Amino acid sequence: MQNRNIKLFLSADLCSQFGAGMTIAVLSWYALDKSGSNQLVAAIINVNIISGMLMSFFAGVIVDTFSKKNVTILSHLLRVIFIAVPLLLLTIYGYNEYFLFLIALSNGLGWNLYYPASKGLLQEISTTEQLLKSNSGAEITMQIGLFSAGAIAGSLYNILGFNVILILSLITFLVSAFLTSLLKTTKEKHVSKERIGIKDSYVEGIKYFQSHGVIFFLGLVLYIPFIGANVINTILPGYASIELNTNAAVYGLIDMAYGIGACVVGFTIIGLSKKFSINSLVSIGFLIGIFTGLVLFANTSKIFAGVLFFVCGLCGPGIRSLIYSLIMKVVPNEFLGRAMSLWNLLSLFIQVIATFSIGKIMDIISPAWGFLIYSFILLSGLVLFTLIKRGLNRYMEINNEQYKEVSSGG
Repeated sequence: MQNRNIKLFLSADLCSQFGAGMTIAVLSWYALDKSGSNQLVAAIINVNIISGMLMSFFAGVIVDTFSKKNVTILSHLLRVIFIAVPLLLLTIYGYNEYFLFLIALSNGLGWNLYYPASKGLLQEISTTEQLLKSNSGAEITMQIGLFSAGAIAGSLYNILGFNVILILSLITFLVSAFLTSLLKTTKEKHVSKERIGIKDSYVEGIKYFQSHGVIFFLGLVLYIPFIGANVINTILPGYASIELNTNAAVYGLIDMAYGIGACVVGFTIIGLSKKFSINSLVSIGFLIGIFTGLVLFANTSKIFAGVLFFVCGLCGPGIRSLIYSLIMKVVPNEFLGRAMSLWNLLSLFIQVIATFSIGKIMDIISPAWGFLIYSFILLSGLVLFTLIKRGLNRYMEINNEQYKEVSSGG
């Protein structure tokens, strides 16, 4: 039953991430194609981020209060609505940049509800021994969907146009909702007779972090690669168009190289974790990512850009898979939604500042300068992880006997 559930989950996740990947990739290129403004691309991404911040205030409580399976399905339907409505408006009235902001809400609201719900659902259907394998599989489907979809969307954009890709995205979200509905969860959702308010619910979550401070900072490290990936999404359209002087199809292929790298690390991370400590793998991942960002800053070769994005795909997703497995081992399921949402909220706040700065820098100086910000963000992750490393080791030794098995070699 557990293997069937995990296969269904990964299939649903692949469909969901594929639809999101197509929407994000083609939305950024369409905005740049129509307006020629990198600031519009950054503004769309900031609408995505700010709406995600608003959703994060409620998502944690929703996920921890209601069935994670039902909340996951709801997140898909929410994305369908925020794509279908602007698609209808575009069909009737033609291009308007405000319609693009509505599409950005599909990811901002929908994904930021889907993410904590799906992670909690994955924790429910996985045994402790399966967590690293399950998270590696989820990282693979996420990257195949989000980034490999960029290559397909880039090609289809030139052939079929923007509206057809939005229709395909709608279909993938509906398929994902159907597959999720087939999951069998064995854990009953406990609902208190006294409904706890949002404020009190988050107070409970904050109290949990007060007594588990190292886990709070570990979660911040977890989200650093997400911030870096968002920076890459902001940079790539302008970088491909101006620095590399290329079209949507090549832009999609470079985007896909990141996904291929993430898939490779997803298949190999379990074997690597048996030979090296998690601490070493995370630190090496950050170091390689920092160096790659610096090289991308100076690069003007299309082929080399693809290779470098492949390397970026090895780093961030690999770090996330390793840290996810640790977090799911020690954070109780009833707190996971709020924990993920709080970390997500903090990361989104940083992303707003980063994308606004990058949009300005790209239009005033050069898109390539965005990679310096990318390297700086990863450097901050490395510094934070180095500072908490000893405390993390002590915490895991005391609170999780299985940590030594996961991080063998440490």
